[in-house]
Amino acid sequence: MLGIKRRDFLRQWGRAALLPAGAFSAAPFLAGCRDRSRDTSRVGLSARVGLSAAIHPTYIPIIAGPLLFGSNFGLNMTKDDYTSFDSHSTVVLAALSGQVDMVGASTMAHLAIIAQGQPFKIFAPYVNLDDFVIAGRGPVKRLEQLLDPNVTVAIDDVAGAGQTIFDAILLAEDVGFLLRDVPSRLIIGSTPGRTSGLASGEVDVTALHLYQAQQVHAETGDVNIISTLYENVPLFMMLSVAAPQAWLDENLETAAAFTASVIQASRDLKKSFARYEEVVGQFIAVPPSREVLQSIYDLTIHYDMWATNGGLEDERLEFMIELGKMEGVFDADLTPADVADTRARDMALEMLG
Repeated sequence: MLGIKRRDFLRQWGRAALLPAGAFSAAPFLAGCRDRSRDTSRVGLSARVGLSAAIHPTYIPIIAGPLLFGSNFGLNMTKDDYTSFDSHSTVVLAALSGQVDMVGASTMAHLAIIAQGQPFKIFAPYVNLDDFVIAGRGPVKRLEQLLDPNVTVAIDDVAGAGQTIFDAILLAEDVGFLLRDVPSRLIIGSTPGRTSGLASGEVDVTALHLYQAQQVHAETGDVNIISTLYENVPLFMMLSVAAPQAWLDENLETAAAFTASVIQASRDLKKSFARYEEVVGQFIAVPPSREVLQSIYDLTIHYDMWATNGGLEDERLEFMIELGKMEGVFDADLTPADVADTRARDMALEMLG
């Protein structure tokens, strides 16, 4: 079991002050992905976006921003400019090969490839905190029970948002171990998959969205919410947009317009639940029930989950870098300047006045 200096870690990154408020290689791109060649007849700025996960209710700004507010900043994008991939590695390969321009994915996954020398920079966070929880079935009610070999824990891929969230909560709760110390682990690389595993009894505990845990509880009646991301890890940066440095240098105006639209959407959606419900209905084919959506919205507002001020604060980036090192995702001594390009954010904030 690890001897983790959790109090020093959290104190260093200002937790007390904020509470109130695998290796990657640039292999040839995988066959079978659609050719996303740019439409040269289109008027205005545009970009092709690769996403490593489906759009959840808390992720809405990444698509609502460019499609609903992009025209305010000279951006002309449609749903066809978005492509979902099955993993972060695949979407990064798509970006390096020119199939997409930017990547929306786990911040930790971005940090992992940057640490390995890939020419990427984060330029626009879109989800800081999220409605993620650690949930267990039946007798599993405490984090310490994860060390029981008879308790099967569903985890995400290395550097995936699910695994990073799990480890961040374990550190915050001061239990003295991380996921790598858990004896019985099963990798399920998507939250719908982990939700199904929890519901079927294939696994006993996992990290998933609160509404997914509530759905399982409605079926089984025995789900326990053991801990939450939003209450325990205020400096988290869950999802962000990154792009090859060369693309950013050549398309800074586009990156700034994209960033401004995401910020504008984040601000607009916080104005009322009715507006949020309307927009979720536009971009998610089968959204959660109105009651569930209201609970998600309330958490989003209360815990300020979206980067409405542009994000990329050094303190938050330093926290994620240190978390990645403690997890063993990478060992490089990265700095905020190594991983983030703030030019698009600064230009976006000027556009927004």
